Amino acid sequence: MSPRTSAQFDEIRQRSRQRIMDAALELFGTYGYQGTSISKIAQAAGVSKGLMYNYFSSKQDLLQAIVISEAEEGAKWAHEIFEQDISAYEKIRQMTLRAIAEVKKDMHHWRLLTSLAFQPDVMEGIEALVATYKEPMMRGVITLFAELGIAEPEKEAFFYGALLDGIFLHYLSAGDQYPLTQVVEYTLQKYKPVAPTQQE
Repeated sequence: MSPRTSAQFDEIRQRSRQRIMDAALELFGTYGYQGTSISKIAQAAGVSKGLMYNYFSSKQDLLQAIVISEAEEGAKWAHEIFEQDISAYEKIRQMTLRAIAEVKKDMHHWRLLTSLAFQPDVMEGIEALVATYKEPMMRGVITLFAELGIAEPEKEAFFYGALLDGIFLHYLSAGDQYPLTQVVEYTLQKYKPVAPTQQE
């Protein structure tokens, strides 16, 4: 058997790191951040406590890695949409549908993530890091609403974000009983440009 290459070692390390993050998120969502120990996470991930510290210096470091990983992924696909040569409305439409698709893809995962935001002091010290990813996205959305001719694009951007958060929470709570498709279509209709009428 030939020795493993550097790329293979990196892949193994990345898989182990992700397995620890997945196990931690599951436990944080089930037992709470304060009720979850490093030992519990190591056991759930199938690694030794010592090995865990090779990847994460503390439980807070692990929590930060989970949250930042999600923020990075969201910022990445939002940037890809912003860079497309399509209309402002189409960008809003794609962003909305992509966000919904991400939640639908793994509802359990998003329920766990959402639970973190409602645990006292859990996000303390992380908000500033998350903001570095959210702020460019918010600026991009503000620009899109300005291009759509909305009078107060900044306020509209905050309203849009709150609207999506509300849709997510209702859908995560009610599942398929929630009229997701109809609500999303109604939301997008709000931003769809009105075609000019032809004068006779």
